[in-house]
Amino acid sequence: MELVIFHPSENPDSSRIRAILNSPRLSELFWRARSNSYFSHPSRSVIVIPSDWTVATPPSEKVQRPPSSEFTAEPISPGQKEYILHHGRFLTDLDSRRMRQLFRSSDADVITLDIVPRLQSYRERIRLTEDNQVAGFRRQYQNTLEPVPLPKEWPAQLWIRRDLLRMLSGSGIPVPLDFHRFLDLCRTMKADIRSFQIGGLCLDLESEDDLLRLLLSFIRQEFFFGSETIERHPSARVVGPVLMGSGVRLAKDTLVVGPAILDDGACVEQGAVVHQSILLKGQTVASGMVVRNSIVGFKSQPRLPTANRSRPAILFSTETVRRNQFPYRYWPWYSYPRTFKRVLDILASAAILIVFLPFFPILALAIKLNSKGPVFYRARRQGLYGRPFDCLKFRSMITTADSLQEKLRFINQVDGPQFKMENDPRVSSVGRFLRATNLDEIPQFLNVLMGQMSIVGPRPSPDSENQLCPFWRYARLSVRPGITGLWQMRRTRIPARDFQEWVHYDTEYVRGLSLWMDVSIAWMTARKLIGNFFDQF
Repeated sequence: MELVIFHPSENPDSSRIRAILNSPRLSELFWRARSNSYFSHPSRSVIVIPSDWTVATPPSEKVQRPPSSEFTAEPISPGQKEYILHHGRFLTDLDSRRMRQLFRSSDADVITLDIVPRLQSYRERIRLTEDNQVAGFRRQYQNTLEPVPLPKEWPAQLWIRRDLLRMLSGSGIPVPLDFHRFLDLCRTMKADIRSFQIGGLCLDLESEDDLLRLLLSFIRQEFFFGSETIERHPSARVVGPVLMGSGVRLAKDTLVVGPAILDDGACVEQGAVVHQSILLKGQTVASGMVVRNSIVGFKSQPRLPTANRSRPAILFSTETVRRNQFPYRYWPWYSYPRTFKRVLDILASAAILIVFLPFFPILALAIKLNSKGPVFYRARRQGLYGRPFDCLKFRSMITTADSLQEKLRFINQVDGPQFKMENDPRVSSVGRFLRATNLDEIPQFLNVLMGQMSIVGPRPSPDSENQLCPFWRYARLSVRPGITGLWQMRRTRIPARDFQEWVHYDTEYVRGLSLWMDVSIAWMTARKLIGNFFDQF
């Protein structure tokens, strides 16, 4: 169960959320924007709004209107592990799956959680010494989680274990909205309380800039209302999407630049300018005044803010944010890289496996008779968007090859993270034949069938190698790794240049990915494999 709780503020007149919800026009937009933004918003949550708020309740949502000091915990379903309280003031975007795994594996009964952008993935943090000298850099490829002291106020999220909440709901004790009273109640039940910060995005809807970002991002032309009662002078100009309520008056030579919202009865006097702002119900912009990136109408603020702030950033749709998580390349569903390439991979890999399947028992027997160990070698690699998988090969080395590699690192004949040497002592006699003919890679077509790899793509690499160059990582992880690829076909093996070529050809492949490129690489690979096979005899 998840609750979104709007806590009462000490000064009701200063609450921007309450002011927005007091307007039937703006509250409808608020709930729509909140539920449709890319920030996490539980679809089956309960909205808790203080009973002294005279607000329009959200449509199609279950709502509690408790007294200002407490709320009632909902019944716990049998399969439920945790109860999540979302602070209504914040809209958050974080890795909920990782957080849920952490909570279920920990001993904590209560976890308070604040979302901090600086702890997000794909960032670098500078480590300094005591005298402010740079000690090094730390690259973050996952959202970081850090323990912090308990907050003084309600956090963005609060997780409660099912057993503790059963005690609360079973005893009939109302849950206080005051954070300190809530902590005291948990301590009386001997609850283990912990506090963390996690990387993610967070909008503070009591912040004027963030509230503007939320509401103005969802203004579209089709959201116009009250146009039949708008009084607009012929010289008044409206540019871009502007949401106007009934009774709005635009005087002579006024300019309203959208996205903007003018609630019922708002008035823009002669020569005034409203730029990407919100005018609450009945508010007036005096003649000649300029309002930029502001919400006009709070009692705790000057009536006509004129600060020249920078334009509030517009929220992106869910699809756009999904693209930006791995920003190098993104393809629509109907494109060759995303759909047709996968269809060709399935057909081609199935055909190749059917041809080579009769030889699997012969190769397996040769590997077992030649050296001790399993027939297949499983290497942990990163696939599309960094998803880990086991890359399959016929085993061509002795079982202790991985531990011996570090001892042989000083005679590595290539640069970069890879390891290669002539007459590698770790390779078995059967393994040399398998490698020379590339038969050891035939099991990788099983990875292709399972969707973990593609026939053509960047070489599959572990996480440790992908951390060496973020730009390269973004490129190669935006497509499935391949059994063959552009780098394998064009590398020159010039000393001290191999890693540079690896980065260059991987990014070149992703940049120019097309059916023709895949066909040309597959043709070059086939010619090379046939030549290598006959060279063994």
